[in-house]
Amino acid sequence: MIKRFFILLAFLVVTACTAVNNSVVTPTITPLPETAIVITQPAFTPTASNTSTVLPDVMSYQCLDIADHPPSGNVSQGTIVFNNKDNTDAFLWNNDTKNVYRFPREEGDRLLEFEVSPDRKYIVYRHSTESNAKTVVATADGKTVWSKITDPFSWNWFDNERLIGLVAPENVTPSLFLLNPFTGQRQELRVDYPDSRLFLNDPSDHWGFRSGGLPIYDPTLTRVLYPECDSQCQDRLIRGDGGWPIALWDIEKGQVIARITTMDSYGDTPVWTSDGRQFIVAANIDPRFRNSFAKEFVAMSREGQLRQLTHFMDDYEEVEIPDSYSLSPDGKLVAFWIIAKPSQYEGARLAVLNTETGEITNYCIQSDGFVAPIWSPDGTQLLIVTQTAQDQNIQRAVLVDLVRNYAAQIADADYVKPVGWMASP
Repeated sequence: MIKRFFILLAFLVVTACTAVNNSVVTPTITPLPETAIVITQPAFTPTASNTSTVLPDVMSYQCLDIADHPPSGNVSQGTIVFNNKDNTDAFLWNNDTKNVYRFPREEGDRLLEFEVSPDRKYIVYRHSTESNAKTVVATADGKTVWSKITDPFSWNWFDNERLIGLVAPENVTPSLFLLNPFTGQRQELRVDYPDSRLFLNDPSDHWGFRSGGLPIYDPTLTRVLYPECDSQCQDRLIRGDGGWPIALWDIEKGQVIARITTMDSYGDTPVWTSDGRQFIVAANIDPRFRNSFAKEFVAMSREGQLRQLTHFMDDYEEVEIPDSYSLSPDGKLVAFWIIAKPSQYEGARLAVLNTETGEITNYCIQSDGFVAPIWSPDGTQLLIVTQTAQDQNIQRAVLVDLVRNYAAQIADADYVKPVGWMASP
């Protein structure tokens, strides 16, 4: 154990001495997890493997082998947030200065539910102790700017300044709040829209954690999405034959202005772009396929104009898209996992969709699909958690460069995993 720590420590010093302009940067030395991160600089040639010419052309294939280390001259900017497997230790790694900051904690504490703000300046996380739980907001250099013992629920970023929180007690109408941690201002949001379906007691049948099946507000608070279910919808739910609409509500006009009818219980979690111009969702919208394994990406503008972004079912018999996709910082790309059948690639594979051109690139990298890809601040790289080909029980953290077309391991995810990517302070 001691030997492994000193090897890692020596490596951090060496990599810090290879900074831009050959200037020597002395890293901030703090105790690190034993197998924290591995960012070496060997000779490297990007490789693409297993490219097939017989696969459907609904998407292109840029199959990447995962190298043991990033290439020489790898440029990754910003600060990566790492957490260990049991949520008892977390730290920040600054790619620019090679400095390391460890989040403060005591024995028995748990650090969890990390999320980076849309502008990549702040991170929010939950610090749980034996006696209480507090929500903490910190900067990319580890400075706490706000910390408070909060209600027993978690907060996520709504925009660059506000957090959104959900309280959903069993058999009680949920509450949704906005909180500005910098000013203390708190605002309750409406949840009781007409014919809205609130998923109170079935955790297997709802949108993602941000909404819990509740309304999803756009960044301007002038539009809201919610799962709509009238009396006829209730009958369809009992029969299980599909036809569940996502309603787009105009808050200023006080009315539904558009709907997307889904065949798979409202699809996956809708995601608004940061400018509020449109939302994107993966759902089965084709009444010919009355099951959840016929997913397509669709986008709807704030005015209610619908666009189908993908046409997977033109070439496949089944398509599943796990509810773990993520938008690039500019909102133009979607990184997601896709399980397509029939296909020569089993399991969930990494793919990227360009929402403007409709182009889809499958990188053939396998995962369980549960962990959403994490975008770099400039939108050119991804951090993912994947498994080795030899043993699916062994996880590793991998950097995927979409410009230089390479993939390389940066950490052993059985020890630490990336949970966020911030801009440098």
